[in-house]
Amino acid sequence: MDVSPTFFMLPFNIIGELSRTLALAVRLYGNMMSGTIIVAILLTITPLIFPVIMQALGLLTGLIPARL
Repeated sequence: MDVSPTFFMLPFNIIGELSRTLALAVRLYGNMMSGTIIVAILLTITPLIFPVIMQALGLLTGLIPARL
């Protein structure tokens, strides 16, 4: 039984690859942006030391998805 890709399935494969790339890019952007928004909110509410810790955690949350 031959299960090689057919010409009929080519558009679906291309759309699948493009949508996967776009989904991963949006997910990474959201992960990085969430840390920035949290720091911005904490800067308006709390003293200086707490946002510095949150910025370090934001860098960590940005690195983890980038490595996956």
